[in-house]
Amino acid sequence: MKKGWVVGIILVLILLGLIWYFNLFWSNNKLAGNCAGAGEVALNEVTGEFKQCCSGLEEIVGVEGPTSDLNCEELLNMEGFSSICSDCGNNVCEEWENICNCPADCS
Repeated sequence: MKKGWVVGIILVLILLGLIWYFNLFWSNNKLAGNCAGAGEVALNEVTGEFKQCCSGLEEIVGVEGPTSDLNCEELLNMEGFSSICSDCGNNVCEEWENICNCPADCS
């Protein structure tokens, strides 16, 4: 009888662990490589296809800040820049954000 309880408790713990793992796995696609995290280019380097940004992130243009030659509007209208996933709007100017691509954080 005592052995049955121990086995039951172990099975319940294993089941709870599996539920936790799958909840984490499905809520954070980054573990599976299906989405791009903060500061990552939204491109799957293996397939060459663009990935979606992970939950809570948005795509911003991967441009540098304004220069003496070009202002933000001119930079943002240029072609050839990749998209970077960012949590723009969190009141922190991350290293990949600047006044041009995330004025909410980098003003």
